Amino acid sequence: MFCDLVGSTALASRLDPEDLRELIGVYQKCVAETISRYDGFVARYLGDGVLVYFGFPRSHEDDAERAVRSGLALIKAVRELQTSERLRIRIGIGTGLVVVGGLIGAGEAQEWDIVGETPNLAARLHAVAEPDTIVIGPRTRGILGNLFDYHDLGPVELKGFVEPTRAFQVLRPSGMESRFEALHSAELTPLVRREKELELLSRLWAQAKAGAGRARRYTFDEAGETTGARDSKCNRGRRATAGRAAVPAARQPPPRTRSYPTTKKGTDIRCAIATAHRFGSPATRIDNLRRSAVGGPDFPCATRSDP
Repeated sequence: MFCDLVGSTALASRLDPEDLRELIGVYQKCVAETISRYDGFVARYLGDGVLVYFGFPRSHEDDAERAVRSGLALIKAVRELQTSERLRIRIGIGTGLVVVGGLIGAGEAQEWDIVGETPNLAARLHAVAEPDTIVIGPRTRGILGNLFDYHDLGPVELKGFVEPTRAFQVLRPSGMESRFEALHSAELTPLVRREKELELLSRLWAQAKAGAGRARRYTFDEAGETTGARDSKCNRGRRATAGRAAVPAARQPPPRTRSYPTTKKGTDIRCAIATAHRFGSPATRIDNLRRSAVGGPDFPCATRSDP
């Protein structure tokens, strides 16, 4: 992400250098605080410009979304600053591969050596942005899906880039309630021969909305089969969805189980520990656990084993 103040040259001509420095200091503090809330990394201050990394040195699967949300929050925060001059910013965001080297420079001039076109792309995109707007590149747009509303700016000429780059202006977060639908805008593969399952889901959903919710649990073994129901259509569909080939039942591995030590009377040791810790003083709890482990009376348990 690259961000800078709009009209900073005019500000420099109007303000005393000390007043300008104080103004930029307030702005930079606002940037740092806002970016930190989204776990971004302020890499460099270039006068009134700020270069920010998302995905380095800490990476998240939603770094592109974090960058855009932090940009929207930053525009709002800068607009609300109580300063002698009204401040406005513009932001460019690019996504791509970079090579990260070591620290270069010395003292306060130290910075990470990052090589790639992505920082340059962000800087060029910010140059075509209107005040208080965010402009993103095509790769960022593809990652974000429909999490936001956009205005397609079409192909734009960027300095230093041979081919025009398609740019998008981020308007606002979209009104889609489901993140899954927002990130998977293309039509999903339709379900085939699942009329009974869909009818069951619809009936259970209607009951849940009426206040009578229910839960159903399935246990799967290593082959992805439901224990005791290997030949069901549901499981064949699950194998197909997971990209597994159908394996004849005779050749399938047995369900994976996990064994835990038991007390003398057969109670799962985890249950005995949990039960002993529910009653009495610390000394009584230890005594209860010892008696259970050497064959004393077991305590009531809600379950004997876990899958």
